[in-house]
Amino acid sequence: MEGVYVEYQDSQHEIEYYDIRKDPYELDNVAGHLTSAQRDGLHKTLVALEDCHTSTSCWSAARPA
Repeated sequence: MEGVYVEYQDSQHEIEYYDIRKDPYELDNVAGHLTSAQRDGLHKTLVALEDCHTSTSCWSAARPA
């Protein structure tokens, strides 16, 4: 899955997901079509990226096992 995933830290905690293969201009937010497992995986990756500080740790965080 290649995409752009965003979680907003507002009171509504909205999320956005754009499939950049099908929608390179990010016009169609398809976050509502993600499965729970996909959302959980994307959230886990996002949290890992927030805490990385070196190129090696960020590369590893962006490519979870």
